[in-house]
Amino acid sequence: MIKRLKRKYTLIVMLAVVAVLGIIITMINIVSYSAVNAQLDEKLAMIIDNEGKMPDFPPPEIPSVEDETDGADDPSDEAEGGPSDKTEGDGEEQIPDGPATGETGEEPPSDTPDGEGNEEETPDEGEEKDVEDEEDVLQSMSPETPFETRFFTVKLDTAGTVTDTDIAKVVAVDEALARRYAREVFLGGKDVGYISTYRFMRRAGDDGVICVFIDANRELESVRSFVLSSVVISLAGILLVFVLVVLLSEVALKPIIESYEKQKRFITDAGHEMKTPLTVISANTEIIEMESGDSQWTRGIKNQVTKLASLTEKLVILSKMEEGVKLEMNEFSLSEALFDTCDQYKSIALSSGVTFNISVAENIVMMGNEGEIRRIVSLLLDNAFRYVNVGGTVELVAQKLAGGVEMRFINSTDGVQRGSLDRWFDRFYRTDLSRNSSTGGSGIGLSVVKAIVLAHGGSVKAASADGVRVEFTINI
Repeated sequence: MIKRLKRKYTLIVMLAVVAVLGIIITMINIVSYSAVNAQLDEKLAMIIDNEGKMPDFPPPEIPSVEDETDGADDPSDEAEGGPSDKTEGDGEEQIPDGPATGETGEEPPSDTPDGEGNEEETPDEGEEKDVEDEEDVLQSMSPETPFETRFFTVKLDTAGTVTDTDIAKVVAVDEALARRYAREVFLGGKDVGYISTYRFMRRAGDDGVICVFIDANRELESVRSFVLSSVVISLAGILLVFVLVVLLSEVALKPIIESYEKQKRFITDAGHEMKTPLTVISANTEIIEMESGDSQWTRGIKNQVTKLASLTEKLVILSKMEEGVKLEMNEFSLSEALFDTCDQYKSIALSSGVTFNISVAENIVMMGNEGEIRRIVSLLLDNAFRYVNVGGTVELVAQKLAGGVEMRFINSTDGVQRGSLDRWFDRFYRTDLSRNSSTGGSGIGLSVVKAIVLAHGGSVKAASADGVRVEFTINI
């Protein structure tokens, strides 16, 4: 039980870590790939805007020593009597010769006819914005961009015929390959995408289509390298988390483990402590019957003692099974064990008007603990006869399979939930939430069945396909 709990805890934690880390790494790689595509598309758009040519980048501005000293005041100018705004004479300002504008009241002649020249010509605002945008793009790129960008351009007419190719900026592509790529892009209908290791962009105009291809091999290799590195680092991180979870799981689950151990100890101790009182009560009841005769009171006491003794025995067995007590395994005849156990229930079926069908193959031999196998058969038949409907059917089917043996216990009911009924194997689970004792069940028998089957390395499940028949299947 504790080992299964640790495994489930480790599995849940690792699934959560893998899911979160996978989402983070995926998003980072998507952002990285999108950034690479955006950078390539920016270059492609710049080349297309320049008619398939790489635009001239402005030379970088490198400040000189003279520029740094310009504008600084030279104290020697004033000391040596440098230029001044006033004359050396009486300090009056010199007035230039000749009439100034406005002295004669005449306006200077204009070169434009009357009515013209009053409005100044302004450049188109859209053109100014395009120029500014282009300058911003050029400034955002490195001056080395023209030298490190490998691209080629192909122009086509509206019919898809190649009219011009420019492969001067690439070595790995000849003219025939450039034409083939251009035709594939033209027929593909996509404006942006990849063809081989080249990122392309096409733009249609009135006179045809221009396609520009940039060699993106270096960028794609960078993306692949980043993806590989992120995956390797993620796997290393997951492995480290797994080691830490395994080492610290016992610390995290310590309160639950202690509570479970106390519960098992209580069940075992209570089971042993209750045996003696139950034995005394049963013996005293028999003495009372011997002295005073049988009565409904003594019968009630004996029934309750028997029920409590059975419950105590099941709890002790369940506790031992969950503690991992190894059962003594021997080879025995499952067919004989099933027939012997079923003989005890034929009279019950006859008296209750229930049809009991037994279909057990001959000479089924298995490796296991015969006593515990007989116990689970008895528990499942008890369950079947307890919940079968009036005039219903109980059926036991056993057969030898390639990987072991299979036993199926089937009984009809007045109605049950369709689908999987594996919840019935939970300890103290009852379909009747009011826990009516009329059926005599304690809700512990099926838990014992599951524990014994698991101790044999098998599996057990419960299901109802039609909502009428309940089937328990055991594979060992």
